[in-house]
Amino acid sequence: MSNKLIRKKPGYTRSGEVRIVSLSVKQLTELKEKTQANKKQAKIQRRIDLLRRRPGYTEPVAEVKEAPVA
Repeated sequence: MSNKLIRKKPGYTRSGEVRIVSLSVKQLTELKEKTQANKKQAKIQRRIDLLRRRPGYTEPVAEVKEAPVA
């Protein structure tokens, strides 16, 4: 990618790959599922672990909808 594209797309590397630093845990999990290479999967997993260890991180809780009482 040229320098112009690098400035226009700050979340991407020079080769056009997504930077994992700017992604959330949910986005990283989705990216890890799509990735085939073990080396890249390990990089993504390390980033997920780092984000989960940070203070202030909370796991998202699934909301349960209750059935209306008739």
